[in-house]
Amino acid sequence: MDTLASVLCYTDPSRIVVVVDDSALSARHPDLTDTFPDVVVIKAQEAPANGAKKLWVKAAPAYRWLLERYEPGIVLRLDADAVILRPGVESAAEEAFSRNPEVGLLGSYRVGPDGGRRDFRPAQRCFVKK
Repeated sequence: MDTLASVLCYTDPSRIVVVVDDSALSARHPDLTDTFPDVVVIKAQEAPANGAKKLWVKAAPAYRWLLERYEPGIVLRLDADAVILRPGVESAAEEAFSRNPEVGLLGSYRVGPDGGRRDFRPAQRCFVKK
């Protein structure tokens, strides 16, 4: 709820907030979407039978939902333990993207969850044309 509160406080009101619920959020806050009309809650997808439990399994339906309905200039993805501490994240991202139009992703993605250097080769193979 702290993450959501910071997003609602410090981002431009023209936003749409998509929450991927992989917890009891809906049960604890059943009126979340009634209270905040720009918040949509999507239940997290179950992990596939092949055992993949990666973040993309949960995040992909939210991206799909968003892109089927909107043409966002920027998509800000936050983990549940992240908070925004002041306004300006959108304008900072817009400025960074306009300075470097070849950049499609901003953030601290160089370090993996194990503390080692993140390997982008698997994702690169999905996006690079052969």
